[in-house]
Amino acid sequence: MGIAIDIEGLTFEERLELYDKLVDSLTPDRRFDPSPAWHGEVLAVRERLERNGQVKYAPLDEVMDQFRREGLCK
Repeated sequence: MGIAIDIEGLTFEERLELYDKLVDSLTPDRRFDPSPAWHGEVLAVRERLERNGQVKYAPLDEVMDQFRREGLCK
């Protein structure tokens, strides 16, 4: 283990990218899926709600921009 990363010095987006890369490195052939079984059911419900116009989702960067404008995060 020769790599040191100053996680506290990373932005939120950089931390998410690092997390994604770490998870991808643990599951290169998808034989091990870290998602619990109920997660697929939750996603199906969310997709149905979006299709029916009951909820609207936005890309993370848009949500973060709005939060910053509203002073909810840095």
